[in-house]
Amino acid sequence: MFIVRKVLLSIAASSLVACGGGGGGSGIASNAGNVSGANSYVITGNAGSGASIVGGTVEVKCASGSGTATTAVDGSYSVTINDGVAPCLLRVTSSDKNFVFHSSVDSLTTGANTANISPLTELVVAKALGSFPNSNFTAGVGADVAAKLNTTKINDAVATIQQALPAIGVTLGSINPIKDTLQTDSGSGGNAQDKAIDALMIGLTSANKTVSDLTALVSSASTTTLANQSLTNFASSNQISTTTLSGCPYARSGKFLMAGPADRYFTVIDVDFSTNAGSFKKLDPNIAESSRSSQAITISQPDVTNKPCLFTFTPNNGNLGASVVITSSGLGVFSRTPSTNFPTNEFSGPLTGSAGTGGTANFLGIALPVQRLVSGQFDGNFKGISFYKTSQNSFYKVDFSRTQVTGNTLTGYSCNSNSGACNSTADSTETVTANDDDYNNYGIYTSRASANSSYFTKSAIYRTAQGDKIVVSLIYGSGVDSAIAIATNRSTDMPTPVVGASASNYTWLVINDSNNAGKLYQKSYSQTFKINSVNGNTVTRSDASNETHTMTFNSPSQGMYKLSSGSNGTPAAIGITIPGFTVFAATSPSSTTAGDHFFGLAARY
Repeated sequence: MFIVRKVLLSIAASSLVACGGGGGGSGIASNAGNVSGANSYVITGNAGSGASIVGGTVEVKCASGSGTATTAVDGSYSVTINDGVAPCLLRVTSSDKNFVFHSSVDSLTTGANTANISPLTELVVAKALGSFPNSNFTAGVGADVAAKLNTTKINDAVATIQQALPAIGVTLGSINPIKDTLQTDSGSGGNAQDKAIDALMIGLTSANKTVSDLTALVSSASTTTLANQSLTNFASSNQISTTTLSGCPYARSGKFLMAGPADRYFTVIDVDFSTNAGSFKKLDPNIAESSRSSQAITISQPDVTNKPCLFTFTPNNGNLGASVVITSSGLGVFSRTPSTNFPTNEFSGPLTGSAGTGGTANFLGIALPVQRLVSGQFDGNFKGISFYKTSQNSFYKVDFSRTQVTGNTLTGYSCNSNSGACNSTADSTETVTANDDDYNNYGIYTSRASANSSYFTKSAIYRTAQGDKIVVSLIYGSGVDSAIAIATNRSTDMPTPVVGASASNYTWLVINDSNNAGKLYQKSYSQTFKINSVNGNTVTRSDASNETHTMTFNSPSQGMYKLSSGSNGTPAAIGITIPGFTVFAATSPSSTTAGDHFFGLAARY
């Protein structure tokens, strides 16, 4: 399992943004929207997958003329086509090769020629072509392809996609994915089209499906009715919830696995946003699934106008519930803070209750949507942050580690949180099993150093719409009072934000209470940050109080950041960021001072 610190090794094996041109093409049909080839034309747009596609390669092939470009930090691009003749077929390939999407331009004018490139445009082009766009792009825009990309057929394809997507919980309305403005979430929040892309990708992610699965369906559907039926059947057979909320398209009905730094086991919450009802139960590993009891909950939105993605989950038995923010990645962040004053410091003091026993111990954490499992779900090279304590009366500590999972073998390595360098020799090797109640019902993996070891880890894996995996692990056994590790397998650089952009977050953190060994002090608040400067991977930002921080992106590892001490004295931290969500912790794993260790979560609103 994921390493939490070397001290436990003595107890048991440790757990866890240029242009170019050239090319030509063949003749086109008379109705293909061609223009004179005597001029140069500019095609612009934005490329996104739910987040901006940064540093992606945009290629354009027209009936005559071609060009290339690289997407900027906000996903925008511009391509000049010399002596161009429409129509044109476009392709963007993300820098990590995780995404390949297509789009089209049906006619070229001397003014603006807009072509966004996204999962939505992939579906539009697939419907117009009646086949996968990539094979057509490779062959080029000949007469047959050009005849299928004329204005009439593209407009018909747009209408079909607009009408079919509600079958999988995505509402486009009158949005034309190719020509209407696409503002991807690059620091200032996305627009309606971006939110529709988010909803699409989160729905696919819940079933571990991809855009290609939908492309096959819409490309083979000869009519809008057939496309509707295909997507309806797809959603049903893959258990994709079609219930979404207009104000919060990220919120999909289904199961979430919730865990926080004081939890000893996961809690599963089954929510239905269409009825505002659900249930929860604790997944105690010592109790069989058939004997675990559920409790009913009521779901509400305390401020649907200003905070549409904030929900309260309230147990019907009167116990304290949770405030939950659903982020644009589909993940949730929860806090057991009463919604009347959310997100103020309701628990600004030592929290009561032993770890894992309920009460106010389970005060904050992450909520992972339960996904349908696929082969190799857990495989990967993960780096992450641990927050743990060894006994009830010891203080929590922070650790940074790397874990390699291949098949049923898990190997852990300790790492330096400043340099990112990891030990070359493994600190632990464990065997991963996937055959118990938790795996069969919720996709939770168990890993142990030996078959009969009472020291083990439970790990839940979520593959985001961007293709990265997030692993949340809870650690069990003697010598570990409570421990959580959150890690990512991201292997490409996290894009830096745009100067002048701002973002608002809800933030929760817990820090050791120096006067109460084994107790945590919670801080919860809202923050708005503005980006002041960007120099390579170095970013400066400030908040409303004018406190400034320096952030180093992709350090100590790709997809992570280091945050310097603030100008007003707030401590340094390292963090992991995915769209809409951040987990962060102190950068002083070796410190023996309780107050130097903290752990936090942030959700964008």
